[in-house]
Amino acid sequence: MLRLAEVSKWYGARRVLDEVSLAVSPGEKVALVGPNGAGKTTLLRIARGEEEPDTGRVQLPNGWQVGYLTQDPDVVDERTLRDEMLAAHADILEMQREIAEVERALAAAPNGELERLVDYQGELLARFEARGGYRVEAEIARVLAGLGFREEDRDRRTDQFSGGWRTRIALAKLLVRSPDVLLLDEPTNHLDLDATEWLEGYLKTTSATTIVVSHDRYFLDCCISRTVELEGGK
Repeated sequence: MLRLAEVSKWYGARRVLDEVSLAVSPGEKVALVGPNGAGKTTLLRIARGEEEPDTGRVQLPNGWQVGYLTQDPDVVDERTLRDEMLAAHADILEMQREIAEVERALAAAPNGELERLVDYQGELLARFEARGGYRVEAEIARVLAGLGFREEDRDRRTDQFSGGWRTRIALAKLLVRSPDVLLLDEPTNHLDLDATEWLEGYLKTTSATTIVVSHDRYFLDCCISRTVELEGGK
């Protein structure tokens, strides 16, 4: 369970959160609503651990991973779209690089080296499969297609995408990680109808504990089980 217990936060003389308590059960989907400036993003940042509360505490089961989608996309420009997705699984990405290096070495290897390289290639491929590398590739393809990316987009550099598409990249990267907790700040911004409907279906079926901030009431009605309101710091 994700629990915020009597959390308060001040910015100068302004108290944004006033002893706020919230408990979200495993797998529950909660909408966090309230007027602009009410402190919704602040609450998400505290739940993520990016900000410390002035009073109160955040409780999370040991080992749980928290994924946070901000309104400013966190995307690395030097990577292709596919590599940016795989960066959520750094060990798999490193294995793929090793496998590619061995394949290049095999093409130019003298006869005396072939057997050793073939054996090493087999070992790498076995480790890749055991780690779930092929399943990760399939999940990346599913998420990218659901959010509107074409197959040929996967080899494009991320800096070739517009701001709205970069937000989709950040969302896709987060979903591919499959964290235990999803904190989504306006996730439907820059999504068209098809991508929004796909995200609705994803949130309905994922086991992740989820808190969503959104002004899209229809979207929330489709995939949220409980709504909490933040107003006046309460």
